[in-house]
Amino acid sequence: RQRQMCIRDRQYRQRIYEIPYEEIVKHIQYNPVTGLCYKGDSIFPIQYNKKGYGIVHLFGREQLLHRVVWFLVHKEWVLYIDHIDGDKTNNRIDNLRPCGNRENSLNRELHRNGRLPGAVYSKSAGKWYARYRDKNGVQQYLGSYETEREASLMVCKTYLQLNLVRREFLPSTFTDAELGIEPTA
Repeated sequence: RQRQMCIRDRQYRQRIYEIPYEEIVKHIQYNPVTGLCYKGDSIFPIQYNKKGYGIVHLFGREQLLHRVVWFLVHKEWVLYIDHIDGDKTNNRIDNLRPCGNRENSLNRELHRNGRLPGAVYSKSAGKWYARYRDKNGVQQYLGSYETEREASLMVCKTYLQLNLVRREFLPSTFTDAELGIEPTA
C-alpha cells in the first residue's frame, strides 16, 4: 500500500510539473507584497485543507498554494517549502524557503515553542536520550544526557556534520561555537 501511494504520488507530481509556466500564469497571478493570488481583478478562490494549508485548483487538481507561489516567483517546482514564521496562511515569498523533509520538520510548532529536536526523555532512566534518523531512515542513538539541551545539542551537531540540515533550521538557542561552526572571516 505504501509503495502504491509513492508511485501514485510521483505520477501526480510529474503531471503537474510538466505544465509550463506560461500556462499557469494565464490562470493565476501573485502579489509578493500581500502574498495573495489573483485571477484577473479578483482574489483567486482559496480553500484550506485539514492541516490549514491553502489549496488552489489548477487544471483539475488541488495544489498547495505555497508551492504554486514558489513556482510563480522562481519558475521551479519544489517538493518541500517551509513557512519561516510557521503561519501556514502567510504565503509572502519572503516567508517561504525551500527545504528538505527533515528541515521542514525542525520548524514545527513544538520546536518553535521551545522543545529541542532529537531529545527524548526516559522516565525509567531519568535521562534524556539523543536520537535521530539517518539518510536511510534508520534511528541512531547518540547517548544519554542529564539535560534536554545537551541531548539536543549532540543531535544538532550530528545533523551539521552529516550535512542533513542547514544551520538556519536549527534552534537559535545554540550558538555557532556550541555547534562547532567556524566563524567566517
